[in-house]
Amino acid sequence: MGRLAGKVAFITGAGREQGRRHAVRLAEEGADVIAVDAAAPAGIDPSPSAPGGLAETARLVERAGRRVVAVRADVRDAAALTAAVDQGVAELGRLDIVLADAGTVDPLAVLEEAEQTWQHAIDGRLIGVWRIIKASVPHLMSGGRGGSVVITTPPATPLTAGRSAGRSDGRAPHGGTAQAWLIPLIQVLAEELDPYGVRVNAVHHETAADDGVLGGPVSPALTRMPVETPDPDDITNAVMYLVSDDGCYVSGTMHVVGARDDRWAAGPRMADAQTAGC
Repeated sequence: MGRLAGKVAFITGAGREQGRRHAVRLAEEGADVIAVDAAAPAGIDPSPSAPGGLAETARLVERAGRRVVAVRADVRDAAALTAAVDQGVAELGRLDIVLADAGTVDPLAVLEEAEQTWQHAIDGRLIGVWRIIKASVPHLMSGGRGGSVVITTPPATPLTAGRSAGRSDGRAPHGGTAQAWLIPLIQVLAEELDPYGVRVNAVHHETAADDGVLGGPVSPALTRMPVETPDPDDITNAVMYLVSDDGCYVSGTMHVVGARDDRWAAGPRMADAQTAGC
């Protein structure tokens, strides 16, 4: 019997490769899946959802022997997200795990970015996470079984375009800004949900070397990184630890995936884990 037998996971960004790895791995461990992805790529994403990507994820989850509810919804659309979660819970009967893996990237330096670019990115990568939480967490609270929320936070992505203004690290600045605001959000949410037995954690990872990235707009920058890029499975392994009973005493923390030096650190690490418990 898998470590997630009988549980249901809500996963955003499930139509792209990293989100698909999460969905399939959780299904292999016994979870049914509510898989959500946008109808079209938003912004310049290093690993966009390909046409048919969500359907492929659903096929692989079913091949693993689990049920799946696949819904098109954008993290910038609160009503669509809520409808997707409600539909999934109605069909699958419960909700135990929330995995926010959606986001957008627009690779420009600070002085090159238009206001619309910043609004677009922050709406997807920061406020979008808040919308995911608002739509899904009430089901965890009302279920009375506890649960786990994991928010994946990619780095302020190393991108070639970021170097055009003479910046040394080549990152997309709005990505780091969104992540910096996610840290206190995760910590406060961990405290608020602790009485319900719901754990909240983040997985901060370097850009993974998946099929959507290799050969894409960020691929040249990856070759300049001072460390090897992680495999998508490395990130999924961290997620699996946090959503399973292996991480049942871990809450309010950030787990970093990517052996990188300080030049590639995108923000402070969390400390002082909460004690939601098993």
